[in-house]
Amino acid sequence: MDEEDKQLVDDTHRRIMENIKIGEKYLKFLLKIKNKKIQENSDIKEWMKTNEKIGKQYLEYLNSLGKLKNEIEKMKIEGE
Repeated sequence: MDEEDKQLVDDTHRRIMENIKIGEKYLKFLLKIKNKKIQENSDIKEWMKTNEKIGKQYLEYLNSLGKLKNEIEKMKIEGE
C-alpha cells in the first residue's frame, strides 16, 4: 500500500470508531429515556416507538461498520 492508501484506511477507521462512539451514546440515551417510564403520555409513547426503530436501525448500521472496521484492520495488517 502506498502512503495515500494508508491515509485513506486510517481516516476511514477513525471515522468508523467515531460513529461507533456516537452510536453507543445514542443507544444509552434511548435506554435511559425508556427506563424512566415516561411512556404514559401518548405523544412521548409515539416518539419512543419512532426512536426505538431508529435506534435499532442505527445498531444494525453500527454492526455493519464493525464488520467494515474488521476488514480495514485486516487490510492494514496485510499491507504491512
